[in-house]
Amino acid sequence: MFIFCVAVVSATAFGADEASFFESEVAPILIRRCVECHQASEASSGLVLTNANGVQKGGDSGPVIDSKAPGDSLLLEYVTEGIMPPESRGKSQKLPDEEIAVLEKWIAGGAKWPAGRLLDLYEKTTDVRGGRDWWSLQPIARQEFPESVSSGEIHPIDYFIGEKLQQHKLTAAPEATRNELIRRVYDAVIGLPPTFEQRHVFTSTDSPDAWEKLVDELLASNHFGERWARHWLDVVRFAETSGYERDQEKPYAWKYRDWVVDSFNNDRPYDEFILHQLAGDEIEQGDEKSLIATGFLRLGTWNDEPNDPQDYKFDRLEDLVHSTSSAFLGMTVKCARCHDHKFDPIPQLDYYRMASTFWSGPIQPRDRKHLGGPTNEVLGVD
Repeated sequence: MFIFCVAVVSATAFGADEASFFESEVAPILIRRCVECHQASEASSGLVLTNANGVQKGGDSGPVIDSKAPGDSLLLEYVTEGIMPPESRGKSQKLPDEEIAVLEKWIAGGAKWPAGRLLDLYEKTTDVRGGRDWWSLQPIARQEFPESVSSGEIHPIDYFIGEKLQQHKLTAAPEATRNELIRRVYDAVIGLPPTFEQRHVFTSTDSPDAWEKLVDELLASNHFGERWARHWLDVVRFAETSGYERDQEKPYAWKYRDWVVDSFNNDRPYDEFILHQLAGDEIEQGDEKSLIATGFLRLGTWNDEPNDPQDYKFDRLEDLVHSTSSAFLGMTVKCARCHDHKFDPIPQLDYYRMASTFWSGPIQPRDRKHLGGPTNEVLGVD
């Protein structure tokens, strides 16, 4: 049985060097190695390592910092002997010697903690999980370009390409011929090759605005929406059958497909594009097309004979959370259904906050008056 003196962890302001040491050396170790299990909510062994009070209080085994004999601190004993972090899948996760040395130095110096500092599992990106400082979560900032770009001598995209080519000591490919250009733009914009006549007209003209006219013509084609809607339909798991053993047909799924195609062809603003799919039955001045857009919410697999109906309701809920987060946020929130996300900054609480937008209760979907009308018909649901 070990007996430790009560720790006196400083939570006051201290020297710049000490503050820098804590933020650059100590905090990253605690966040990466310890905070996942030792947060204020459901702290393992009652030990909280996110704030000064938690470190001072210790856990179920008593204080973890011995102020009179720092080298005998329980925290150091556990990390030195490899008890903490615990084994994972039968493999030891003992801290490297250099990280143990950092903790020894910190504890020997009084385990000083910046006033008001609260560690957060997702505050910084590490090699094991993404944090809120991850590049894709940062506000978009306007790039600074050299004078050659701002004066219009080269296109900004060409500047970025040229910069990378220069870094890798590569040279640009020769300028494309008109025949190559028309084949590329047809494939990219409408997904179909040009006819012989279309190629001949473009390659034989000397008109300086022939390229602009060709691009405008293709963007105005209905084939543009058909080509690019396919990408979105893949993102939202569009299918015309229900999956599972019977894989029955969804006879009205084409209505949602055509709505997406129409949105592309008519340059529907992206914010409106999102709103109609998530809440088309709730917006003011909505119409039948707004209801059809909510077919997004019912495109997943449907099992009309689940083994456990109650469990299946939560599987449907997971489908909604996953599809919405991956399509509109580019993040896999569904992993947080059972635990805090191990890689993205998504705690389990956020999963259920998001899930609650689709459900009026813990297991019951919203009782929308429109579900007996066009929205049901979108997917052929009885």
